[in-house]
Amino acid sequence: MSDYTIEVKHGENGWLVGQLKEKPNVLSQGKNWEELLVNLAEAFKLVQEVENEIE
Repeated sequence: MSDYTIEVKHGENGWLVGQLKEKPNVLSQGKNWEELLVNLAEAFKLVQEVENEIE
């Protein structure tokens, strides 16, 4: 698996909002770092599945 850079911002609701710099269509949020990373991994997997279906 490749390395990706996660850009993180604090949302208005206090949650963390993350997006992969190299794949901007992969984004998610979490109440804390652990939840954000789990949610981003799930979003990454879903985006990969869609991209593979398109190819």
